[in-house]
Amino acid sequence: MEHGGIPIGKIRDGPRTRERILGAIKARPGQNKSQLCGELGLGWGTVSHHLKILCKSHLVNTHRQGRTVRLFPTGLSPKHVLWLSALEDHRAVAIMMSLRQDPSLRIDDLADRLGFSRKTVRKYMALLHQDDLVTPQRDWPHNYSLRDSAFPPGWRLP
Repeated sequence: MEHGGIPIGKIRDGPRTRERILGAIKARPGQNKSQLCGELGLGWGTVSHHLKILCKSHLVNTHRQGRTVRLFPTGLSPKHVLWLSALEDHRAVAIMMSLRQDPSLRIDDLADRLGFSRKTVRKYMALLHQDDLVTPQRDWPHNYSLRDSAFPPGWRLP
């Protein structure tokens, strides 16, 4: 099948693709590139190419969380970015919800309650601490508490 003498598979529509990518990021800020590829049905290379353009145009920002790079529309406050990054990971959410329910939980208690290894809980506590979402307590490194002041106004865990 052809369109204007050009095979349909060869037609490129960069602006429309970037519009789709930006729309998906605005609809679900904090997703990573793999999630974006799956949601839009686009290849890794295609998404990478258009994300470079969107970042250079200051329409998309990134936030590295460990090995994961999260994507956000420009204009979100740093607190929103940190909060949304944490919410994208079910383990971080489980840890924060457990700390909210029982602030006295230590790393060993969290690991037992959630079924995560102690190493996993320590890793997530370090990431959450790096993002200023939890703060170490007196008997650190075994006990942390949530920092409500780090969350955007009106935002709370379920």
